Amino acid sequence: MTNSFGSVVLPRVLATVIIAFAAAPGVAGAAEGDEAPQTFTVGGQIQTYTGLFIANDKNQVDAEGFPTSHGGKEGKISIFRNTLRLDANWAPYEGFNLHAIILGVRSAMLDADRYAQVPEFTADLKYNDNATVVDAKKRWASERYYNYLDLRELYADIDVTKRLSLRVGRQQVTWGETGNYRLLDVINPTDNTWHLSPFESFEDQRIPLWIFKALYDIPALEGSLEFVWVPALDGDKMVTVPLTFVGAWGLPLGPKNLFVSDIRINQKYFLYPDRPFEDSRLGVRWKGVIGQFTYTLLYYWGHQISPPVPYYASQEKATRPDGYHYTDVYLNFPRQHIAGLSLEYAFNYPVGTVVRLESSVEPNRTYPVNSYLGPGYLPDGSGRWYQDPDRPDYLRADFHQDERLTVSYAVVLQQPLIIRFLNPTSSFILQLQAMQTVVPEGGYVKDPKTGETNYNWFILGIPGYDTTKVSAYSTTFVGALLTNYLHGLLSPMIVSAYDITYKSGFTRVELRILPGDHWRFSVALAEIYGQDPYKGLGLFRDRDEVTLKAAYQF
Repeated sequence: MTNSFGSVVLPRVLATVIIAFAAAPGVAGAAEGDEAPQTFTVGGQIQTYTGLFIANDKNQVDAEGFPTSHGGKEGKISIFRNTLRLDANWAPYEGFNLHAIILGVRSAMLDADRYAQVPEFTADLKYNDNATVVDAKKRWASERYYNYLDLRELYADIDVTKRLSLRVGRQQVTWGETGNYRLLDVINPTDNTWHLSPFESFEDQRIPLWIFKALYDIPALEGSLEFVWVPALDGDKMVTVPLTFVGAWGLPLGPKNLFVSDIRINQKYFLYPDRPFEDSRLGVRWKGVIGQFTYTLLYYWGHQISPPVPYYASQEKATRPDGYHYTDVYLNFPRQHIAGLSLEYAFNYPVGTVVRLESSVEPNRTYPVNSYLGPGYLPDGSGRWYQDPDRPDYLRADFHQDERLTVSYAVVLQQPLIIRFLNPTSSFILQLQAMQTVVPEGGYVKDPKTGETNYNWFILGIPGYDTTKVSAYSTTFVGALLTNYLHGLLSPMIVSAYDITYKSGFTRVELRILPGDHWRFSVALAEIYGQDPYKGLGLFRDRDEVTLKAAYQF
């Protein structure tokens, strides 16, 4: 659902404003009559990226055909992605800079996308191997997410005064620094449809948005104040792409839920933010220095960018011959408040040691609930099916959504090491990270009539997957070690993560090769593991892969 005014007119207006600034004389305090230097540069990169699934997991189903495990991808292409990126920069005078990125992507249609759970197809009770359906799913994923030509970024940097600077246009805004956990990196959503997110840079995964950003330096307080306004101009790009939409790196087909109803999902509709002003997002961040401490304080009012939460269902009054009520499900992205804090300290001894703490507080994070609390069955007893006001032959019912205080924090240690017998000429960089998410009320839902916990009702991390029950505490550890040989020609790296709550994780070994100023190569091996195929990273344990990447920068 896209608002035509928000998706077309306002971006054009912003682009016009940017160009008008570029044409206007005297910005950034340049004296009239001065001849400001003009520079225009263009660069870019051509890259091919291919991989192969190597896990030999097998699909398993129960007597009714519901999956109990997943797999069957061994020997299939995991990724074949070719990109052309062009970066242009124009500085017509001092204090003004216009930047643009054009990205073209051409990828192969992947066989693993036969498992995509696309919203336009009726949700089957088990895997549908009909050749026509399989081909349609593969094409749907390929056309929407693997092939495109996009104006990825277009923004102007404007120095209004010595203290006040603006960045206006389509851009990324990065507030967090804890890698793939994005505790405070809450502004731009991500597109993880083409690879598992921990394996890629968020610079490549973030979806740029139309944003107005202002930065004001306050030297007397040794800090700066940053303000962002994100009008809802980007429709479905305002949120992270649901990982049910693809199969190669998407969520597996869900197992049998705890409660099976006569509802059969016919189509899913996503209620994307699309009103430029009413759905706007606002944020403010203070970044300062006290002695050897660098710290930030921030607040952001936006939407949950992932996952979408079931909002209401609209089902046919009549029962189909197969005994099911065909139902359309509507999902929304609730409003959300986020407050955050980060601290960073560089120790004099051991030399180069950096410790970082990052934390976020979400007072009203909205969670979906398990299948026992289906539409029309709310814990307060008020839920019911009622006449759909928009469709005379349909009934509507609301899903229960539960708001919970959610606190997350991470501690990161970064330390250079000298390991002479492994590398006599260069140091290693060791990074250790521990991250924990706390939901003080726990994962169960209380019955408001009795005040007692009902152990059949609980909140979920992923809607539709009853196995993803939210725990009161979830803890993950990450470690990374990297170095380089032959003056940077060879750069090996190993990264490993383990979630002790869901007993799952991954290990990835990569070798980067940089022969000269233009060519970049890398080869990697990744293993993903988990005791349960429907918990934590066990959801992806059939995606072990080897990859090869080659890029030319110009």
